Amino acid sequence: MKHVRVFVSDKKVTNHSLRHRMADRLLTAGVENGIKNMIGGWSEGNVSERYGGDDARLEVATKAMLTAFPEAV
Repeated sequence: MKHVRVFVSDKKVTNHSLRHRMADRLLTAGVENGIKNMIGGWSEGNVSERYGGDDARLEVATKAMLTAFPEAV
């Protein structure tokens, strides 16, 4: 939390609320659930979640994040 407080002084904003905001942004950007869960660290419990090499997963996650947060570019 000390790292969050450097940028956000509102005590209602926590690490947990930032994770929810991330999920909301990914959802509204149309990112599929599997990719959203991969980025957020949430599990669907599917074996297929572990498929794909690190490079491929990073590329997909990067595209999803740029779609959800276009202002970051």
